[in-house]
Amino acid sequence: MTPPGAWQEHALVLGIDHPEYDRVAIEVLRGGATACAISAGSDPESPSLQFKGDRNIPNEDALLAIEAGPRTLLAVADAHFGHQSSHVLLQRLARTARAVPPNPLALLEAIAACARDDGANDNNSETTLLVAVWDRAARTGFGVSFGDSSLAVIARDRMLTFPRHENDCFVRPRDRATLDPRAAEEFSFRARDGELIVAHTDGIDGCHYGCPQTSVRPLDMQKILTRVGLRPTLLARELAELALRGVGGNPGGQDNVALIATTAE
Repeated sequence: MTPPGAWQEHALVLGIDHPEYDRVAIEVLRGGATACAISAGSDPESPSLQFKGDRNIPNEDALLAIEAGPRTLLAVADAHFGHQSSHVLLQRLARTARAVPPNPLALLEAIAACARDDGANDNNSETTLLVAVWDRAARTGFGVSFGDSSLAVIARDRMLTFPRHENDCFVRPRDRATLDPRAAEEFSFRARDGELIVAHTDGIDGCHYGCPQTSVRPLDMQKILTRVGLRPTLLARELAELALRGVGGNPGGQDNVALIATTAE
């Protein structure tokens, strides 16, 4: 784990605190090396509303970023049938993973420690969960994903996305079985200097709801990187705003957005 006294900073951002449409909220860590963006979207009549637990709480996404020494933890969660599962899960993860797990086994243990039936999620809410750790000293990253959130390594000359295969295994904090590692997609990745690592919910690549081919695509992310350079705050804002506008004249902003961008070096 991170040595005692190591420099640490974190951001826990919950959708319930950001219900406004057509607005992107930004938080910045590590002096700008890591940036977080969240939005309810831009379409108050979106077809995604059929899966909301409460129309008065339109933003059911959440995100968590932790900086501890050379390691950065990026976690995004996209709930449906209620915001509770994503919010409770990342609140618990903020405590169990505060030291930032140094290896995949420690990450799985931190996630498993989030499961308990204390009545905090006594409803139908369930959520995606993607958690990744980038270790700048080791120059390697690893992660785990339940559901259809994604992580991307973005460069001008390449674009890598993880996990390779989305699954439909959603999690509930009160149900330990849903957090079984065997239900998750584990992955590892590398990034080079001059690249950005981005974790995001499907409000990005599904901003046109149910239509990934007419939503934000890898080339769109690369174009933003080429334009703004290695500035996570600008990339996070422009990427979120593109998802809210839509791509190529297609509808956008039809789902909640949560994303975290961090530099590889």
